Amino acid sequence: MEIVTVFPGGRHYVMGPTTVTANSTEITVPDGKVWLVKYVYVTYRTSATVGTRYFTTRFVSGSSLKYPPTNTSVTASQRASQNFESGGVSTNANRLGIDGSVNNSCINELLPTHFMLFGGEKIKIYDTANVDATGDSIVYVVGISEFPYR
Repeated sequence: MEIVTVFPGGRHYVMGPTTVTANSTEITVPDGKVWLVKYVYVTYRTSATVGTRYFTTRFVSGSSLKYPPTNTSVTASQRASQNFESGGVSTNANRLGIDGSVNNSCINELLPTHFMLFGGEKIKIYDTANVDATGDSIVYVVGISEFPYR
């Protein structure tokens, strides 16, 4: 048996790279749109503040998780750079970071095929330990296909 999915014309693009000087950020799907999320690549750069950070990407609808969080279970102390991705196909632990750095550990969490977010739903990227809210920074790239939704 073969399953064929056909999507109407939409806008297919890469959002970013975007740098946020904070240890958390949210990306919200615009009202009236639906996103087919292909991947989320993140480079998390830590400040000089000492502390163990726990990186995560969450896909949320209101206050509920839409998909289990991609907790990396990787920690970084001060002045470190950690790469992680959701939905990507890279298995190379030494991949080039979005910020141009080479990191010897890249965490890869797969998303389900045709993973969709609807208007108002969010992608949240953050340090669950909240070590340095203003000193750390996040660089992200999101690959999406955007379609109108009524």
